[in-house]
Parts: sequence; structure tokens; C-alpha cells
Amino acid sequence: MKDNIIETGNRVCFTPFRSQNAYISLMRKAINLTNYGLFKDESRVYSLFKCNIFHFNWDIQMSLSKPNTIRRKIKYLTWLLMIYAIRLKGGKIIFTLHNKMNHDRNRRYNELEKITMLILKYAYRVVIHSTESISVVRKLIPDTDTRRIVYVPHPNYITAYHNLKPYTNYSRKENEIVLLFMGLMRPYKNIEIIIEAANQLQGITDIHFLICGRVKENYRNQLLSLIKGRNITADFRYIDNDEVPSLLELSDALITPYNTESVLNSGAAILAFSFGRTVIGTWTGTTRDIDESLVYCYDDTNDEEEHVSRLKNAIMKFYEDFKRDKASVKAKGEKLRQIMITEHSLEKVAEGISKAYE
Repeated sequence: MKDNIIETGNRVCFTPFRSQNAYISLMRKAINLTNYGLFKDESRVYSLFKCNIFHFNWDIQMSLSKPNTIRRKIKYLTWLLMIYAIRLKGGKIIFTLHNKMNHDRNRRYNELEKITMLILKYAYRVVIHSTESISVVRKLIPDTDTRRIVYVPHPNYITAYHNLKPYTNYSRKENEIVLLFMGLMRPYKNIEIIIEAANQLQGITDIHFLICGRVKENYRNQLLSLIKGRNITADFRYIDNDEVPSLLELSDALITPYNTESVLNSGAAILAFSFGRTVIGTWTGTTRDIDESLVYCYDDTNDEEEHVSRLKNAIMKFYEDFKRDKASVKAKGEKLRQIMITEHSLEKVAEGISKAYE
């Protein structure tokens, strides 16, 4: 079956080709469960001759967010030629809308906006991972045919990590509640808000904040200077995939107070749910699709002081629930994990992908 499909040219070029991101690996596995052949070569030019389905992700944003004007313009022209070459050969463009816009306010260049709008205009299908994304697409392309928009569940991370390595940089104390932030540290994730909320909650000695992830040196120093108490452990380094399961097991909830001006979906929330943990943070497209009683979310605000207050209130709600009935909070986590198993399996993802490609 597969060989026949590949002979007829039904190959899929799914990019980025190279990525350590578990999402990309899981999506490739899901494509392999469909009746489409996944193109293996790491060349977009060669793919033009071998594929008729071209599925793009955030690699467009990454390549067009460079401060170097000349490089950015070259990338822009390359993408422009790629899009028109695909249309000329009658290929299908599939675009996954991950965010509302580029996270970095200082790097929202015209080239990126132009290519994003062009690819949305010419996309055979726009893949979305949350229902809120529909309104975002309609806002960007008001006259779009909604039949072009296909919901595909964000894959769960239950099977994403195989080699287990104990996390040893923090030892949990007895009866302590550990709230975790994990991931690449960038300003839109509002790490400063977490630190300030933690600073103001120093008096509650059985809550500990664990902030883990890779960060650029200048931003690292800025964040370290904000920490005032001993209730924060900062582990500013790349967290190996093998450490992820044990780190999540160490925690009771993930903190995700993202700036929703740009954020639409949350892979961190899917990761938390996959391991039976709830989230404390701003509403995103991902969390709005979940039963609100299972998460501790609040509306985003541009007022920093108000944001700290809202995060603190959400933390205290979680804390009170946990202290009053720990089993009930654990049950919420298990319900979230079951949702991931039933609604976000690779099989479900493959079904959605097949609809997008057909």
C-alpha cells in the first residue's frame, strides 16, 4: 500500500526536518500511521520534485525572525519562490497555525507578516490544535472558507520519552508542594511574573518554585537578580529529554502564565496533562478546550502588578484545594491524563492529518 502511494507521488514534506522538539517527532510518527509517505530527505528543493504535499510549521517564523536584514530578505525570497513553485506544480500547502504572531515583539518584520499571510491565503488546509484558532484564522483571513480549517489534536507526550534519568538538582521536602516551570525561557513566558509571585509568597513555607530551562546569559542574570527568597530553585540549563519524566513526577503542577497576545497553543500544558498534572496560568487555546474545573487558569493582563496578583490567587486556590483534599487534585490530573490518552493519541492525530491531506 505504502509503496504504491509513494509511486503515485503522494509523499509528504513535513518541516522542520531537523528538530529536537518532541512535537515534531510525534507528528512524524502520526503521519507514518496514515496512508501517506513521509519524505525523508532534508532538502526543500529536492522535495519539490518528490512530494505533492508540503506541511509547514514554525520553521517559517524562525527563518524570518532574524535581525540580519540581508539574510532575512534572502529567506523571504526563498520562501516566496517555494510557495509559488508548489502552486505551479499543483502541490498542496498545509500550514499549522501554532501561534497568533511571532513571540518576539522586536522581531515582527514585514517579511514574516507577508509570508504568513501569503501561506494562509494559498494553503490547501490550515491545521489548528485548538478551537480558538478558528477565530484567529478568520481574523487574519476574513473571507476564508472554514472548510479549509482542519482541527488535528495536539499529540500527547505519554510515549515521547523513553530513556529515564533521575532529576537530581532538587530534593523534595516532606509535605512540600512543588510548582514547576519548565522550558526554553523567553520573555513572553513571563518568568518575571512567576518570580515576583514567589517572592510575595515566601511566608508560605511549604510551597517551592522550581524554574528549569535554558536561558540566554543576559536574560539569566536579569532573572537571577529578581529572586529574593529561598523558595525558588533556578536550574538554568537545557533539560535533557531523559530528565523530563522524573522532573514532572517531582512536581504537583506546572506554571504557565504566558502572554496571550502571541500565544495560542501550549505544548507545556499538553505535557503536564500527559503526566497527570494540572496547570496554573493564563487561559490559552489549549486550556480553553479543557473542562475549566480541571485547571487553574485566569485571563491575561498587560498590567504586571495585576498579573502577579492573578497568578498568586490561582496558586493559592490550587494550594488550598491540595491541602484540603490532595486526592481530589490528583484525580483532576488523572482525568487530564485520560483525556490525553483518548482524545490526543497518535491514532487520533493521524485521523486528523488524513482529513487535512485528503
